[in-house]
Amino acid sequence: MSLKLSYCKPDDAPQLSEITLAAFEVAPRFIVGHGKVPRYVQLKRDEEGYRKSIASQGDPNAAQQKHCLKVTDPTTGDIMAFAIWCWLPNGYKTEEDSQTQVPDAGFPEGTNEALVRDLWRMTGQLRSEHPGRREEHWCECLFFLAFLTLLTRSVLSIIGTHPKHERKGAAGMLICWPFERADKQGKRCYVDSSVTGYKLYKRYGFEDVGEMLLDVDKYNAKSGYGVQRWVAMVREPRKII
Repeated sequence: MSLKLSYCKPDDAPQLSEITLAAFEVAPRFIVGHGKVPRYVQLKRDEEGYRKSIASQGDPNAAQQKHCLKVTDPTTGDIMAFAIWCWLPNGYKTEEDSQTQVPDAGFPEGTNEALVRDLWRMTGQLRSEHPGRREEHWCECLFFLAFLTLLTRSVLSIIGTHPKHERKGAAGMLICWPFERADKQGKRCYVDSSVTGYKLYKRYGFEDVGEMLLDVDKYNAKSGYGVQRWVAMVREPRKII
């Protein structure tokens, strides 16, 4: 079966939100942080977020230029996996990172705000540590060509694979998406990995540059999940022979 990689469309948002919950609702930080939020509320919130991201992709003036990608089964048309790669033309800035900022609407009822706020704060710190994430970009092109060039230093902000489609190659297609561009321009790619995806990222050439530890039991002593670990990873550009 030949999988298809393409850009997401606004109508994909409901399916993306379903994949998000299917992939992450068993994660300890999600269970303790969002487990009491009604499922329909989570789906609606995520769907709105994905619609905004998809609508904004391709904006060359955005601080974080998003590229929402999907891998589909050509037989059924089902989305097997998706990712959002962001190009940061001015380097990483916590205040421009939507994943570390409290939403305008606040938190849904049932959210463990203490955990979520600490997680977001720690995520911002993790992403700020490596000097390469503060680099400015270099581009000397016409606008259309510049848009292609601006894809060369990227941060994989979200990757989700539906459990029933794991181990079919979809995640690898998404992870590798910016590599050719990055190598041509000599730019780095970054990801923040949980324990689940760590070996996969290592397989594709990412190396550790930092870590974040969160004691989930601090926010719910009865959870028994203990300390959860995330690793900041970088893929250095490859020389093209």
